[in-house]
Amino acid sequence: MCSKPSLFGKYKAAFLLPKGTDRALGEDGWIFTGANHLSADVVDFLVVLLGLALVESYLGMDRYAGDGLQATVVRDDEGKIEHVDFQVYDDARRKLDDAFVSSNLRDSCELFFPE
Repeated sequence: MCSKPSLFGKYKAAFLLPKGTDRALGEDGWIFTGANHLSADVVDFLVVLLGLALVESYLGMDRYAGDGLQATVVRDDEGKIEHVDFQVYDDARRKLDDAFVSSNLRDSCELFFPE
């Protein structure tokens, strides 16, 4: 019997950011600042390359979930994508890394894994 990665329990955080975004760890988590936004291609990356499905939308955020990954697309007041927060469960980091490397997002984005 093959088990699917769980979306519960311990996970690692990752972020998809526009290149040139400043990041700082604050008391309440990571703070990202920068003038650039992510392109709408990010949604295709989540759905097509990672196989995630839209689960819910709320407060300017869209949450996607799939096999070992959850992703939250964070938008500004104008609806532009600021960044994507990932929750990476089990061994899904390799899946995320491989999808990012094979995508066309590498030129305009960076995948950040806080260590």
